[in-house]
Amino acid sequence: MQNPIQQQTDLLGQLAQIMLDSVQDNFDRIECCFDYFVDEETGDDSVGSQLACVIGESHVGLYLNDPECKCPKLVAELNQHMKQHTGGQWEKAFLTLSSDGKLNAKFQYPTANTKLKR
Repeated sequence: MQNPIQQQTDLLGQLAQIMLDSVQDNFDRIECCFDYFVDEETGDDSVGSQLACVIGESHVGLYLNDPECKCPKLVAELNQHMKQHTGGQWEKAFLTLSSDGKLNAKFQYPTANTKLKR
């Protein structure tokens, strides 16, 4: 069994690959925001995404090319693994992939005014 950090790293790597596969041209960086929401009443979850390619100062919105619909499962798994490891449950994941292949991840957690339940 993998350690929790390696599991999270693997999931982030898979998301980064989908981001990279969605870009056809050269770029300085690729930015993607994944939204994660769990309905308190039904327990159903949903995942949204916004992808942009950045070249210089220009941001170009792109379609996340995920024909096998892997992203929702990967995002939900990442959220679950992180919750088990840290106890926190984020609602947004901001991933930035630079042209040299470095991935940066930041997470936004709910404020007192928003709730997530799992």
